[in-house]
Amino acid sequence: MAIPPLRLEQHYYDEVVVRARADASAALPAEAAINVSARFAATDEDNRVWRAELRVEVAHRADVPPPGYEISVRAVGLFRVHPQFPEANMQKLIAVTGVSILYSGLRDFLMTITARGPWGSVLLPTTSFTDLEPTPEVGTGRRQQILDVLAAMGDSPLRTIAERLGVPVEAARPVVRLLIREGAVVQVGKGRGTKYRLAGGGR
Repeated sequence: MAIPPLRLEQHYYDEVVVRARADASAALPAEAAINVSARFAATDEDNRVWRAELRVEVAHRADVPPPGYEISVRAVGLFRVHPQFPEANMQKLIAVTGVSILYSGLRDFLMTITARGPWGSVLLPTTSFTDLEPTPEVGTGRRQQILDVLAAMGDSPLRTIAERLGVPVEAARPVVRLLIREGAVVQVGKGRGTKYRLAGGGR
């Protein structure tokens, strides 16, 4: 049997909110608003050990029938990537396979805890995470490293930033995007000439 590229080492739920509604007609109407988001990053101690979070929320929207429950559940998993698995593909492995593992477990967990509720079990729909756009959970260490690189070098392309950090471009890209959303970094130019600089002009 082939050695799996990903091993789940720890799995738990650190937030579980399930509140029954009195005005519903079904546990989970087909039109229910289901929001799914994921966050993940390699740990600072070992770049082959990744921490991932998956949040699933079911809420009422005024334009659709109310679900039987208001739900907010967060699953957390700690994954170890096999030493021979290509480093450049680790982020995609976590985004697709790791998050799918968390979703499968969360789906079963939610079905179990709602089984004795007034509207019966909630069975979340199956889904694919191939095109998931995750929000990376970025440690302060990696974030600060990128800020330090830009402070020292000025405007820099993503490949240069990744090389200075000693990580694949795929690992640096989501951190840079997060810094842009936070307003700490700005993008200069587009296409092949895209560079990044500290907000406020850098050096």
